[in-house]
Amino acid sequence: QAGDRLVLLTSSSSYLGECVKEHLKLDDILTMRFEGSNGLFTGDIDTLCYGSAKVEVAEDFAEREGIDLDTAWFYTDSITALPMLERVGQARVVAPDIRLARKAKKMAWPVLDWTDTASTETAQSA
Repeated sequence: QAGDRLVLLTSSSSYLGECVKEHLKLDDILTMRFEGSNGLFTGDIDTLCYGSAKVEVAEDFAEREGIDLDTAWFYTDSITALPMLERVGQARVVAPDIRLARKAKKMAWPVLDWTDTASTETAQSA
C-alpha cells in the first residue's frame, strides 16, 4: 500500500518463486537457478542464492534496479540469511529459529510474530 517494491529473495527454485510471486503479487523474485541443457537439468547451479551468496544476488539486483540496500528492509526466519540481515538498513526477524533469535537479541533487531494478526514489532527476548 505504501508503494514499496516487494521482492522475494529465496533459496527456493525459480519455479516455486514464480508461484509465490504470482500469488502474493510481488514485484520481483531472486531465486536459486539451476543449469539446464537440451531441456534437462545438468545438476549444476547457475545462480546460488543461499547464505552469503544471497547478498551477492541482492547487490547485483539492487545495482541494476537503482535500489539502495542501506535503506532496504529484509525479513527472514532463518540464521542462514544472517549475511543479508547484516547487509540491509532495516533487518526484521520473523518467528526465528533459535540461533537467529539469539542473534536478533544481541543486535537489537525487531522480532515479529505474525501468528497473531494484531501483533506489532517488538524487541522480543530470546
